[in-house]
Amino acid sequence: MIRPLLVTALLLLLVSSPAAAGNFDPSLQAPVRDAVARVAPCVVQIETVGGAAEIGGLAVPTGPTTGLVIDREGYVLSSSINFAHAPSGILVRLSGGQRRAARLVATDHQLKVSLLKLEGNEPAAAASLALSEKPRVGQWAIAVGKAFDVEQPNVAVGIISAVQRVWGKAVQTDAAVSPNNYGGPLIDLKGNVLGLLVPMSPMSDDEVAGVEWYDSGIGFAVSSDRLLTAVSRLRSGKDLRAGLLGVVFEKSVAMSGPAVVRAVHPNGPAEKAGLKKGDRIVRVGDRTVARASELKYELAARYAGDPFDMLVRRGEETLECKATLADHLEPYRCPVLGILPERKSGKMPGVAVRASVPDSPAAKGGIVAGDRIVSLDGQAMADSGELRSRLSRRKAGETVTLEIVRENDRRKLEAVLAPSATTLPDNLPVRSLDPEATAGQTVSLALPQWKNKIEAYLPKAYSEKVPHGLLVWLRSPTDKPSDLEHWQEHADGRGVIVVLVEPSDNRRWLPSEQELVRDVLRLCRSRFSLAPRRIVVGGRAGGGTLAYRTATREREELSGCVTFDARLAGSPILDAPENRFGLLIGHAEKGRLVKYSAQVAESLRKGGLPVIVVSYPGQSGALTGHDYAAILRWLDLLDQI
Repeated sequence: MIRPLLVTALLLLLVSSPAAAGNFDPSLQAPVRDAVARVAPCVVQIETVGGAAEIGGLAVPTGPTTGLVIDREGYVLSSSINFAHAPSGILVRLSGGQRRAARLVATDHQLKVSLLKLEGNEPAAAASLALSEKPRVGQWAIAVGKAFDVEQPNVAVGIISAVQRVWGKAVQTDAAVSPNNYGGPLIDLKGNVLGLLVPMSPMSDDEVAGVEWYDSGIGFAVSSDRLLTAVSRLRSGKDLRAGLLGVVFEKSVAMSGPAVVRAVHPNGPAEKAGLKKGDRIVRVGDRTVARASELKYELAARYAGDPFDMLVRRGEETLECKATLADHLEPYRCPVLGILPERKSGKMPGVAVRASVPDSPAAKGGIVAGDRIVSLDGQAMADSGELRSRLSRRKAGETVTLEIVRENDRRKLEAVLAPSATTLPDNLPVRSLDPEATAGQTVSLALPQWKNKIEAYLPKAYSEKVPHGLLVWLRSPTDKPSDLEHWQEHADGRGVIVVLVEPSDNRRWLPSEQELVRDVLRLCRSRFSLAPRRIVVGGRAGGGTLAYRTATREREELSGCVTFDARLAGSPILDAPENRFGLLIGHAEKGRLVKYSAQVAESLRKGGLPVIVVSYPGQSGALTGHDYAAILRWLDLLDQI
């Protein structure tokens, strides 16, 4: 894999070098040669020994790479991707051919640069990072590397096509940037170092992000001013990492609107600083922030562990907050007590218990149906919302003291909070229905812009005054035609509205029909009385794949997703204290997706998402009554506390 890359790079080098480019101004050849000659003694070839064979699934280049000596004491800067495979040894060849061992001092994981130190005390030719003037868009730029010949640098010429790119970290050039010159300098026609060439992406902070753009006409170099700041800190031997605040901005404004907080990561720097949903960040340090993008630029100039001040607008109030950025955000894992609260609001304060989930902390602690929880750790409890909110900030393994009222008796119980369950209880009590309750009914739904068939089943005793659960089910094109009768019995007992949606193509779901699912959800919210904590989208096979993709996009409008015999496509979904989310994955016991389902579940659980996996007998096919019951039983669990 490596040799073709080097050959390709060599060919591109010949095309883009001053001597070979047909459209290159001959009058610039001498200035380019002179500029390269000035910096060439400071550009070194780096060889690594040992280490991993792959990084993120990509083969590690085995050939030489490039570095830049930045002071006579022997400090060398290079791209961190050249050492991401953790080599056991590093050798540096100076411009005169001398080999010297080097050690890795520290890495700036945000700028993707590493600082090396040559062994020994012999001085080395060094380049200066200080610039008398800032790079300008349109000026000539020269990418220099030493991947091929230690005496003769490889050179690519272009212009500076943008500055302050990748949130202010880099300058952008159309000169050919590739593994052949990662770690080398980008210079101007005077030989001044404008930056250090690295793979970088505005969309991702992954270790290998940006590698896929090599020789594409879009290349990045960490600007010299940022390098100067980083080097002064890297000399201490401590790695630098991007600082995380732990906020999500309002989706409607993206980066162009004001920095209005949509969500705050639990236990993250923003929450510790006192930020809340709806707050607008208007100043960071000494800089006024008008847009979310400006906040992003300010944070990108800082590192994990850096403290800073913020000015926040909350309604008519202006608040001063102090935050310290973190190097990572722990996945949120909501603990559970394991009670199902009564869904009808009562007149008495506290939380009336509809049932205790089998084997849950509540069941083990002795809480039974009919109990009313009136206090948590000695503090009175108004309703289920307050209990849910207070427990959401606790952790699994913590012991809580509950005061309950049972008939006319008050007693205290202790319970140890547990992680969200990864198995589905076999039994959960269904709701009791008056024999005279109104019968369930099937209704047809229509969306003018879609031709898809949409049917809904309203369960027995449906009333617009009572919030119900909702399951929007995307039928698989391979399923046999059927109506809603298979869901009815279980929907009645769980108080769930079931909506069946069929694809327009009888062979597959179309990607564009993700918009259809969104429109169906909006229609249901406007037409039916729904319980916000029990709104779910699901499907089998292609319908399940589309359901999960929809859930990633409509995360804040849903409380769960169900997929059967489906592969998941889309970004991982995270749990959140203010908007819990659950995932049910089903597969055939002897089907092709058994191992896949287990791997996906494990990956999502590591991110804190409660995932339950169920199976049904056989290889694959249409769902059975057992599956319908399991799906709606799981949906009934989504508002547990």
